[in-house]
This record gives sequence, structure tokens and C-alpha cells, in this order.
Amino acid sequence: MGAMEKERENPSGGMDEDTKRRCDVIQALWANAWKRIADRRSTEWRVSFSLWTALVGVLVVSLSHNKNPGLLAGLPECAIALVAFGILVVHAWCLWGMLKRHWVDRDMAVEYERVLRHLVSINLPRRAETDLENILGHSRQFPCGLGWWVTCQLLVTALLCAAVALALA
Repeated sequence: MGAMEKERENPSGGMDEDTKRRCDVIQALWANAWKRIADRRSTEWRVSFSLWTALVGVLVVSLSHNKNPGLLAGLPECAIALVAFGILVVHAWCLWGMLKRHWVDRDMAVEYERVLRHLVSINLPRRAETDLENILGHSRQFPCGLGWWVTCQLLVTALLCAAVALALA
């Protein structure tokens, strides 16, 4: 047993009070980081679903008025396309900001987990550590550093924006 492990244990064989307190604090920080991720992801999906609902609503209204072209008769097609593209850009900007904060919280949670494992002397096999690092690194290698879920959300938004632009043009 190394000096660090002896220092962490009290004479009765358990962890000393300081180590327990530090573990509790780090565990609370770890749980808070994952809670922020879950809350942000929930908000992210609510924003996306709200945007998609609005786009589908515009699409339905424009298709129902297609026989009576008075809805946006004076608006040029390029203006409609620019508005649709602007919606896509704003959605991408919002998702990018959420994704960056998600990465910070996830990296902090992983670091808190490493510190907890060190405090309680739990060592993962090297392969598990390597797999964890590969998984965390892989999510940042997706197109332009976006996670797969963000890319899917942007594709849905792009398709709906294109459909609305075509229906209104």
C-alpha cells in the first residue's frame, strides 16, 4: 500500500473524514455537471421542436393558400430563401452554443469521475480508459465538430426551411 492510500485511510480501515468530505463534494459537482447537460439537452430539443412546429405550420398555411396566391404575392423568391436560410443559421448558432457548453460540462464530469476514482483508489483497466478517451474524442470529430444529434436537428431544420421556401416561392 502506497503512502497516498495509507494517508486516506483511518486506523479502523475506512476512509478518513476529509477524504469522505472531498468525495461528497466531488460527487455533487459530478452530478451537477450531468444535470446541466440533461437540462440543456431538454431545452435544446424543446427549441428544435418548437421551431419545427412553426415551420410546419407555415408550410401547411402556404400550401392551403396555394390556390389563392395572395399570401405573399409581392415578396420576391430571394427574400423568402434568405429568411429560410436565416432561420437555419440562427438555429445552427444556438445549437453550436449549447454544444460547446455541453462539451465543457461533459469534460468536467469526466474529470470529476477520474478524481473520485483516484480518491477511492479505483483504477479502471487501461483498455477501459482508452475506450473512454476514444469515445469522448470521437464525438468531436463529427462533421465540423458537431454531435450526431445536432447534425440531425440541423438537417431536419434545413429540409423544413427548404420546403417552406419552395412552397412560398
